[in-house]
Amino acid sequence: MEQKSIYVLGVGHNTIVTIDLAESCNYTIAGLYHYQNERTGEMYFGHRIIGCNEELFTQDLHGKNFAISVGNNDIRAELFNRIIERGGNVVTLIHPTAVVSKYSKIGNGVCIHALSVVAPDTVIGDDCVVSHNDLVTHGVRMGNHCFMASNIILGAYTVMQDYAFIGSGATVVSAKAKELGCHSLIGAGAVVIKPVPDNAVVVGNPAKILNKKNG
Repeated sequence: MEQKSIYVLGVGHNTIVTIDLAESCNYTIAGLYHYQNERTGEMYFGHRIIGCNEELFTQDLHGKNFAISVGNNDIRAELFNRIIERGGNVVTLIHPTAVVSKYSKIGNGVCIHALSVVAPDTVIGDDCVVSHNDLVTHGVRMGNHCFMASNIILGAYTVMQDYAFIGSGATVVSAKAKELGCHSLIGAGAVVIKPVPDNAVVVGNPAKILNKKNG
């Protein structure tokens, strides 16, 4: 299989995970971009930071591939939209060990990491992250710019609205938690058995609202 080059935006603790995913999908890393200009020239796991984001967005990005290594949904969405506006391509990366049904629909710029399963009749929107060892069950509808940390069960028929975030080890019970609201945050290890409102932070077993974020 012919290798293609890709640029990675964001340099932090998790960036090596995105690099590893891209390389597993047969991409070569052309360079890294960081939000701070002062880090240009630094090496990160053998890959060079070649510039800062603002420098990048002065360029015509047509024909260039990108991956975004940022966990924060709002920041990742901003970078995603700016790349698209400049003509770049935020690629969908699916690890070879992930199982993604041919009866699912996957958007642009989606990252699906090792050992995850995406069942039939699921829809995953643009710029979403499905981390290691996640299960996205049949009938799920995931909006844009969502994030699933590792070891999550996202139960059948759940609608995950834009910018929703699920922490590691959480379980969203099928047909009970019918909707996870826009910008909602599900705490690590939570067991969600009812719908979650927009901007709500829920934790515990069963999950209860801890507070609400600013909309």
